[in-house]
Amino acid sequence: MRVSNAPIISLAALVALVAALAWLGVLRSPDATVGPSTYSRSAIGHAGLLKLLQLRGIQAEPSQGASLAKSRHGGLLVLAEPDQLTDPTELRLLLSAPRVLLILPKWTGIADSATPGWLGAASRLPMMSPISVLRDAFPRNFGQRGLQLGDPPLTWPHNALGPTPTFDTPAQLLTGTSLDSVVEGPLGILVGEQQGHANIIYVLTDPDVVSNHGLAHGNAAFALALIDRARAGGPVIFDETIHGFRTIPRNTFLAIFSRPFAAATFAALVAIGLLAWSDGKRFGAPLPRPGGLPAGQLVLISTIAGLLDRGGHQKTVLARYVRGTITDVAATLQRTRIAEAEKRRSVTIRSADLLQDAATLETARRPPPAALAALALRAHAWKQEMLHH
Repeated sequence: MRVSNAPIISLAALVALVAALAWLGVLRSPDATVGPSTYSRSAIGHAGLLKLLQLRGIQAEPSQGASLAKSRHGGLLVLAEPDQLTDPTELRLLLSAPRVLLILPKWTGIADSATPGWLGAASRLPMMSPISVLRDAFPRNFGQRGLQLGDPPLTWPHNALGPTPTFDTPAQLLTGTSLDSVVEGPLGILVGEQQGHANIIYVLTDPDVVSNHGLAHGNAAFALALIDRARAGGPVIFDETIHGFRTIPRNTFLAIFSRPFAAATFAALVAIGLLAWSDGKRFGAPLPRPGGLPAGQLVLISTIAGLLDRGGHQKTVLARYVRGTITDVAATLQRTRIAEAEKRRSVTIRSADLLQDAATLETARRPPPAALAALALRAHAWKQEMLHH
């Protein structure tokens, strides 16, 4: 016997749908995030930088869509620690804005279950994470890219920004690059820039100097100097699509077929299709009907039952069934007396009672159907006790 796989496949499709929603950030809540975004108040977040700029009278805002268009007219587009799942094509498109500040990733964290918005634990990302962002952002003409961790110097030999950055962990610095240095120490570049024909890109290799944690440890002046140089007097747009936050378009129907909802929509359609296809169908051979009778016998039995019911012969048939059952058991037990066999087997039902009840019902004018059925069940139970005790 083969069991249908339709429920299992449909459940798997539903799980895939939920996983796709979570992976694409559809189930994310900006208020609960602890990652490196402007919505995050955690140590590695950037809510403090956004607030600092706004308090200084600088027009600054997060963007969940159309970030490139918002920065086309004199604005600075900040790409703060792109998520590892960011599409390289989308990242390079964002880097085509007139002025860009790219902040390389360094940390990942787990939320504190007791305090929403706080970090429970933070760990440094593998060095390949920021290197892969550099590779995606600058696929050509970027020299021999390399990052290393080292003790930051007390003073930076080349610092075009002025204020000195401070660190309480090893600094993440860039070596072997074609970037022009803005802030550089003996071990490598902390801030570099690349000027093209149509834009200028600044790269901050270590986010600690602009994170909430870094600002609280005396880096506010350095962060402001960096933003002022990069924005050149324009507004600041923090792109949050690189962290999975996207505004849902007004036309919701069309939105489900666009990124990042397209994959989730596809999974939902697959699940619905499987459920519709399995309706009334089976995967594999049809199951046999348990205990079934051939169609001809079923019709014959149904016809006989209908005739007996219309003729009022149920009580007569039942009385014969009880007597026939007792006779059949007696023949099976051969010469053993029924009464002796009942006593030896300690049965709960006695044949004498069955015969008496059958005679009473047989002489009744209109015996209740429930009583007839009950007697038939008792007779069958007595037979099972006698033959299988």
